[in-house]
Amino acid sequence: MNKYSKKLKTEVAKYKKWLLKYHPEINENNDNGEIIGPNFGEMIDLAIEYIREIKFYDSSDEDIDAIFYCIARDNESEILADCLLEQYEWFSKLAEACIETNYTTAKWQFAKRLPKYKNDDKIANMIYDYIKIDDEYTQRMSLFSLAEIYPDTAEKYAIDFWERDKYKGNSYSEEYQKIMVLHVLEKIKSNKLSYYIEEAKKSDYVYLKENAEEIEKKNNAK
Repeated sequence: MNKYSKKLKTEVAKYKKWLLKYHPEINENNDNGEIIGPNFGEMIDLAIEYIREIKFYDSSDEDIDAIFYCIARDNESEILADCLLEQYEWFSKLAEACIETNYTTAKWQFAKRLPKYKNDDKIANMIYDYIKIDDEYTQRMSLFSLAEIYPDTAEKYAIDFWERDKYKGNSYSEEYQKIMVLHVLEKIKSNKLSYYIEEAKKSDYVYLKENAEEIEKKNNAK
């Protein structure tokens, strides 16, 4: 065990102990960054130090899990995820491994950042795995990234997101998925945008209608 590993795991264990004592209801899937423990900053700093000093292939599975834990907890500022972008080996390996983990709040952070390496096929193609992850926010972030990485396929996915019944009954998820669809269709300059703007304007969803009207106004002004 190297000195960076020991320090990181000590802080992660301390943070988990604090959360268990004071906020046992918080886990890696429902932590939206609203709960910050007293050693949070030190834990994230140590995770950043670790990835800068230690190579991925020199890391144990426990160390990698600790890094994932820190990424998941740092889902408000996303500082650690941004630092990973500077470390190609770490980013590529963690982005691939994260797909199979339970760290939901880490998954969407990777999905958002895949366009950074859109010219690297191995990383870019991961977007098709992320967009299938069974988490609404991860799918939404993945759809927007897809529009940047592979705009030619984004329209198909966007329309599927709009038409599918997956989030029927969940008004928040359905509304925000459809809002993202509009922005993606606008981003890729789809000729189907006007149709879905009209569909959105017929909706009972307030924010969906507002976004449709704003996009329509912006495009009519061009």
